[in-house]
Amino acid sequence: MFVVQRFFPIILLFPVMALADLPVINHDLFLSIDEGTQSVTVRDRIVLSQSDPAGTLGLPDLSLSSRWHISSLAFDTKPVEVQGRNGNGNIEVPSSTTRIDIVYGGRVDDSKWPYILWMPGDGWYPESGNHRVRFKLALDGPSGWSFLTQGVPDSRDAGAVRTWIQDDPQQGIYLVAGPWHSYSKQAGDYQARVMLIDRDDELSNAYLDATLEHLQKYSRAIGAYPYHGFTLVENTRQTGWGMPGFTLLGSRIIRLPFIIHTSYPHEIMHNWWGNGVFVDGEGANWSEGLTTYLSDYLMRERRGEGRQYRLNTLIAWHDYAARGSDFPLYRFVGRHDRATQAVGYGKGMFLFHMLRRELGDALFISGLREFYVRHRYGYAGFGDIQQTFERTCDCALDGFFSQWLTREGAPALRLDAAVSRRQGGKHAVTAVISQSGDEPWRLRVPVRVIDAVGSVTTQSFRLDGSTRSVTLKLDAPAARIDVDPEIELFRLLDEGEKPTTFSKLFAAEQVVISAADESFYEIAKELDVQNPNWMFTQAASDAANGADAVLLLGWGHPWARSWFQSRSNNEYRISGAGMDIDGVSYEPDGQQVIALVDTVTIGGDSKTVMWMAARNDAGLVDLMRRLSHYGRFSYAVFSTAERRAATTGQWRGQAQTLSRVFRPGTPAIVSQPAPSSLF
Repeated sequence: MFVVQRFFPIILLFPVMALADLPVINHDLFLSIDEGTQSVTVRDRIVLSQSDPAGTLGLPDLSLSSRWHISSLAFDTKPVEVQGRNGNGNIEVPSSTTRIDIVYGGRVDDSKWPYILWMPGDGWYPESGNHRVRFKLALDGPSGWSFLTQGVPDSRDAGAVRTWIQDDPQQGIYLVAGPWHSYSKQAGDYQARVMLIDRDDELSNAYLDATLEHLQKYSRAIGAYPYHGFTLVENTRQTGWGMPGFTLLGSRIIRLPFIIHTSYPHEIMHNWWGNGVFVDGEGANWSEGLTTYLSDYLMRERRGEGRQYRLNTLIAWHDYAARGSDFPLYRFVGRHDRATQAVGYGKGMFLFHMLRRELGDALFISGLREFYVRHRYGYAGFGDIQQTFERTCDCALDGFFSQWLTREGAPALRLDAAVSRRQGGKHAVTAVISQSGDEPWRLRVPVRVIDAVGSVTTQSFRLDGSTRSVTLKLDAPAARIDVDPEIELFRLLDEGEKPTTFSKLFAAEQVVISAADESFYEIAKELDVQNPNWMFTQAASDAANGADAVLLLGWGHPWARSWFQSRSNNEYRISGAGMDIDGVSYEPDGQQVIALVDTVTIGGDSKTVMWMAARNDAGLVDLMRRLSHYGRFSYAVFSTAERRAATTGQWRGQAQTLSRVFRPGTPAIVSQPAPSSLF
């Protein structure tokens, strides 16, 4: 699965004061782009905002990239000698200066031409890390080029010069310029735009319609959209960056069919969280967890797939973080690998889900709206989120935020006992629920009981200590009881809840590669070189010794047929010519590659074993790379022609220790309507 990565400007690295109170600098920029010489000339007048009470100490020192030649510089209209001077990363400003005039320019680096993307921290304009900015930017550029900033286009523009104005404080100034093909669509106050390298009317229309749909939906739910419009900008590099008012996505990425329904709405939502309310650089990055919850997660919840999403999130945390790479959520700054993603995005997402369950939908959405209105265009941290929700619910949330932000790991629940009995004219079931560990977590534990006539009773109980006995009253005898069956809590999964998925192999500390025969040796060696923790061995006796996981290459691998004969509940079965998976027959005939993973007992030890069932080695290295994005699945069937999975699936969970069955045959998951989504 492709995961879009947020871009956090360099300004977040300067926590010199209460960030919400950072003073504001005004920039009045004129930028001229000469296509013939591949150069730019910039004129900038910088002043303190007169309306900003924090801006009383004069302008700060500024930084400007050394690639620019400064041709003139004046402090409070007094010229400064700059002959032969380049920007050197620092412009020292005399104290109490309230105005700076500077002219500079130079040739644009080949790597930035002609598709120019300049961001805060690039030093393309004089900037300070401890100020916010407002700006007016006028641009004279080549005919036929497209241009973009996060400002509002000036409706009075005429002729070649385009002007943008941004009166709301920003973390920095972004500029996009180049020969993109531009498309736009308006719906009321909302504007959508697409900038493509090559014309593609069908693709642009799909993104324009999706943009308008999400802008309207999110605005109704959270509050007014903070920018003039939203633009998809195509990039030749396969990036996934979200900026104020636009996203920069790679050419291949935007053409993946699922991106428009997954990663793309995520980037639109970031304009409320991260680009609308800025992340306080002194604390944790809360925006990824909140954005993931309100976009990626809620889309799945609307389809009745919320439980599966939560399960997959916990599986990823178990496989990538819990086995030695975990850390407290308050230390999350950005995604660097799958472990940081599992904590920052996954555990962060769960924090907001549990907060919603703690408060209820009405108070949760009310708190989000207040947080957005109170902190829009300012910096905020988890402390501000806690204070906002405490005002909203008129309750104390210190214990909730403290444990989920500062503690590593997760609670481990047990169902120690469960008794069904008759109580007067009614029925009841009493259960003893406990949690392990020296320091109990403060939890709100959901318990579900299914009775003999199929009625479902769900109740949540406080578990703030090690053990608690709970009783649920029923109209009929209990058939089964389940603790947290919908996986509402961020917790350690019971072994029966945790199916073996591809992520378990990719997260293993050591993987041994074994090939069916010599025709797969070169592929095995290449995978060995590309993956530091993987090792190819030709010795059969060494295949599983000391390794956490084993990768088998080739349909004819003899161990695969003995290890993967069938799954206990017949989810797969190996036949002579192929295999049956979930009732469908597949055959690795050179046109299909079947990948599946399971936990296999080898020499008395449980090992994660993955089988790439292929007739030949063509394209297996590329398929293995692609499979790393299918971590939540247990099997995938690839078409060798299209190089993508035509079918995927996950093994079903087995018996759980968090359940007790009083009447055999009662199903674990009852068919219920999809939960009503937040918005």
